[in-house]
Formats: sequence, C-alpha cells, structure tokens
Amino acid sequence: MNRQLLDTSASPGFVHLHTHTEYSVLDGLSRASLLPGRAAELGFKALAITDHGSLAGTWEFAHACKKAGVKPIVGIEAYMAIGDRFETDPDKRVVVVPRENSTDDDSDLAEASTTWEGEASDADPAAGKVKSNYHLTLLAASPAGWRNLVKMMNQAQESFFRKALIDYDLLAEHGEGLIVLTGCLGGPVASPLAMGDVDGARTALQRLIDAVGHGNVYIELMDHDIPAELDVLSGLRQLAEEFGLPMVVTNDSHHTDADHDHSHEVWLAAQSKKAIDDPKRFQFHGKGYHLRTEAEVRDLWPESEPWQQACTNTVEVADRCAAWVLPEPKMLLPKFPLIPAEFDSDSAAYLHHLVVEGAKERYGSGFSPELKARLRHEEDVIVNAGFPDYFLIVWELINWCRTQGIQVGPGRGSVGGSVMAYTLGITAFQVEPMANGLLFERFLEPGRVGMPDIDLDFEKSRTEEVRAHLRELYGFDNVARIGTFSTAATRKALLSTARTLHGSEQVGRKLADLVPIDAGKPMKLKSLLDPANQAGQGFRDALEAIEGAREVVEHAKIFEDAVDGVGMHACGVLVSPVPLLDLVPLRKEPEKKHPGVPRDQIPWVAEWEGPVLEAFGLLKIDVLGLRTL
Repeated sequence: MNRQLLDTSASPGFVHLHTHTEYSVLDGLSRASLLPGRAAELGFKALAITDHGSLAGTWEFAHACKKAGVKPIVGIEAYMAIGDRFETDPDKRVVVVPRENSTDDDSDLAEASTTWEGEASDADPAAGKVKSNYHLTLLAASPAGWRNLVKMMNQAQESFFRKALIDYDLLAEHGEGLIVLTGCLGGPVASPLAMGDVDGARTALQRLIDAVGHGNVYIELMDHDIPAELDVLSGLRQLAEEFGLPMVVTNDSHHTDADHDHSHEVWLAAQSKKAIDDPKRFQFHGKGYHLRTEAEVRDLWPESEPWQQACTNTVEVADRCAAWVLPEPKMLLPKFPLIPAEFDSDSAAYLHHLVVEGAKERYGSGFSPELKARLRHEEDVIVNAGFPDYFLIVWELINWCRTQGIQVGPGRGSVGGSVMAYTLGITAFQVEPMANGLLFERFLEPGRVGMPDIDLDFEKSRTEEVRAHLRELYGFDNVARIGTFSTAATRKALLSTARTLHGSEQVGRKLADLVPIDAGKPMKLKSLLDPANQAGQGFRDALEAIEGAREVVEHAKIFEDAVDGVGMHACGVLVSPVPLLDLVPLRKEPEKKHPGVPRDQIPWVAEWEGPVLEAFGLLKIDVLGLRTL
C-alpha cells in the first residue's frame, strides 16, 4: 500500500465531520475553544463537533469557529438503543459481540484483518463483549435541524440505559434538518458487518433512510489501522452501491495534534482512574486520532478512487450545512403568572401598585419629592428594559418562602442601590439606599444587555422546596438547575498526571506545591516555564531535581484547563417562559439524589454553563442555601 504523502494543494478539499472535544468527558482531549483555531491553521474551512451523547460544547465551539473564520458544523455522536429505547427486558437491550470485533464504551477497539477492498470477513459470533448501544453520527444542517437535535437528545433522557438513548422512531420524529452518518465501528451498520451479519447491517441502513430520507444518509468510512475497521470497509462500500448512497471519510478525532498521541493515552488512563502501565486500562487501538490534515487522510488510500471521492464528499456535506444553526440570543423572561385580574395581565401596572404599597410601609404615606423622583426614574428604567416580570418573580419567591417559614436573606449585591427593591422587601430594611448614598445605576442602567442579577440566600435544608415551588409555578419542563464542568486546573493536572504515570501523586504534589498563586489563581504552566518569569524559577529548578517531573509537566501542559468532569452549579436555577426541552441541551439530575423517583419526574439540568445560558437570554435565579443564614 502506498503511503506517500499526497499533494492536496489542488484537491477538492476535506472536512472533519466526526470530531470529539473535551466535552466527550471520558476520552476527548481537544479544547473546544482552541480546536477551531488549529483547524484554520491547517487550512480547513469548516469543522464539526460530535461529542459522545452531549451537546454541551456546541455553543463554545461554534463561537470559537466564528472567531477563527471556520464554519461550525454542530452535531453529536448519539447513543442508539439496541431495539426499542423503552424496552424493559434486559436481554433485548443488549447484543453480544465477539471480543475481537467489539468496541469499548466510547472508542473503537478491534482486532481482525484484511484490506478494505477485499471481501468482508465472516466473524464468528461467539460469546464475547456485551454491547448496550450503537453509535450514530448526527449533524444539524439547518436551524430546524438544531432544534430537532436538541429536542431529540433531551427526549433521549427519558430512556436512560447506561446512556441516554435514541432509537429509529425518535430519529424519525425529529429527523427534519438532520444529516446522518452511519457511525464508527460501533455504529448500527458497521457493527453488524463486523460480525458478518450483512442482513442486520442492511436492515439498520434502511431504517436510517426511512427515518430521515435517502438524501440525508451517508455511509461513514474510517481507517485507524485497526484490522476490524478495515474488514468492514468493503462491506460498507457494497452497501453504498446497493442503496445508492454516497460515502464520506471521517476520522473520529479525539485530540488535536499528532504528537499528543501518548498524552491522550495518559489522559484516558487518568480519566478512568487507572495507571498507564495497567494492562486493563481504557485505551484506543490503532492510530491517527488527532486532527489529521487533508493530506494525511487522503494518503491513507491514495490510489483508491472511492476513498478519494469519499474524502471529497465531506465538502458536499459541509456545504449543505447552514453557516450558523444556533439560535440568536434574545431575552427569554417568563411572564409572571399571578397578576390579579384588576391589573389586566399588565406586569408594569401590578409592579407599580406593589411599589406604592411597599413605599407606604417603609416611608410612610407622605412621599418626599426626592423619593418620588427616584422611584419614577427607577420604574422608567425597569419598564423600558422589559424587566417588570423579573422583579415580580423575585418578589413572589421571597414572599412565598416567608409564608412557608423558609428563612430568606436580604437581596445582596448591587441591588442594594434600588429603592424599588427596598420597597418590595427584597433588600434589607436596615439599608435604605438614598440615605446611604447607594446608586441605582450600579444595579441597572439604560442600555444594559442581559438581565439584572439579585443574589438571594435561603435556608440550606429547604432549598429543594424553593426549586420545587419554581417548577410548580412556572412548569416542570420550564425550570432546570445549571450544569457545570470541572477542569484540570494547573495543580490538579500535575497531580492526576503524576498518579497515572507513577502510581502516586508524590511527584505531582512536589510540583504543585511550587506553583505560585497569581491574582488569586495558580499560575499557568506556560508562565511557569517561561525563563523570563522569575516567579517560576523554583518550579523550573524542580524539573531537573525531581525524577520524572519533566515527563509529568509535558503531559500536564496539554491537560491543563481541559474539562474532566460534570457537575451542577451550587445555586443557579433557570426559569424559562417556554419548555427548556425545545431550547437548550439538558440532562437529568443524578438519580442517586432522587431515590425511588420515576425518571420523568427527576428535575432537569442544563448542559450549558451559566454564562452561556445568560448570553442565550435565559433568566437565572440564584437559590443559594446557607446553614448559617
């Protein structure tokens, strides 16, 4: 086989359509914010994001693409149920695949061999690895496709079996605007082929076509020098010819640069809490899981016209995808639902009434000219900005807690400068804004982009009651906790890398103790290793003095600040005017927090983090629980 590097300067191009970022939390190492810039350096005009079962990185990735001048293609590697996603019989939810043709949860591991233009092998379906889902690559080709992708993946949370699962029926229900690639070796088409089940692969392919339409399905090809992956290539080509479908080459990229290959191995071991020398550790077989250049991809089969055409077809897919599929931000403030009939659903009128009544309680019935002018000014700003409902929502929540005997602290932060908030009882009675020279403009001023923010504290043992009240008042599917992601910060990256490489954190601990604090945060490794930075001299000296230190740092530089885990915001709660299932990617709160509760009644968590959700235009309310309130 000729592996001579091709000259692609005059080629029709290539686009990566199957790419994982750090938001494929177990095995993705490419940074969502940095990968598009690297793609631009390599000459790519477009780039897809297809993380495992998650749309969490889509917003960050798409905006990084826009900054880099690269067209973002937003997608996912979805988990597809084996059979009906609501199947309750465990034996019907899994398939046993031979170990030599099996895939681990999130990687393509296999061992068998032939060339892809030879005949497909007949794998012996002997007992082996139990597989609980297939992998399927889905791309949003339009804004409608994005909406359907969000809805489908949110509905997949209803049928959680090791992973949130879709099935053919759900795909058909939300197929508009989607392009389907048949997936990796663990996909519904390639996986049966790897076991010699051509009829099973044919049936799966027909069901994909029935779900989204013939013109929206592409046969996906890969070559990571894995024998079983090569085994299925001829079968995939034959199915493409039989069904009249185009093929596309993808690369299942999990890290950015070729020289990050060993670091990715260390990352896989670290994420699965295994030592690098553990023979049973989670690992990828094969090679080339970086962001391969076009020349590298085409050079895998330089003399194969079908392979070259399948590379070119990726450009066709990219051209079919809209330049931008994510929604443009807009304010999504819920309408306050408890306005008395006499105010004719007018939030501003009801707010005005409450402020006048509250002012009488706090200032007495005779208002000074200064007080009238201040209230008039604040009310004009609030009404013109479209925020009366926000104040009513916060006011009602505080009052409801007080009627339930739930202790509530005063509104904290810049809201202390609002006389209207003072009259509503949102801020402390003891701190009158005008007498203390507090400025309303610190809290809100004309032209502000984004919603105001009032920090609230609640009795810690009863915060779930507060969130339940919000769900009851505004709708179960309209309220969600805010998700977070932990990252491998400098010291954490050093510790976990040392543990993985050396079996203990000792080397990492010595290095971590030498990391100075810069502006309240640990100094970054790039600064520490800069010879011009005197503060990092002790750290640099340790690289020579401590055995194994340099190897730890070389890997930790790549891991630093990468997402390495999933969590929940301590207090942030989203409240939406419409069901969040139609708006943003969601997941369920951990089942262990709700023992015995049916899955459809477990509260939602937004996959995007707080700053993204606020930029998107959603209302965030802080429900912070304090023991010492």
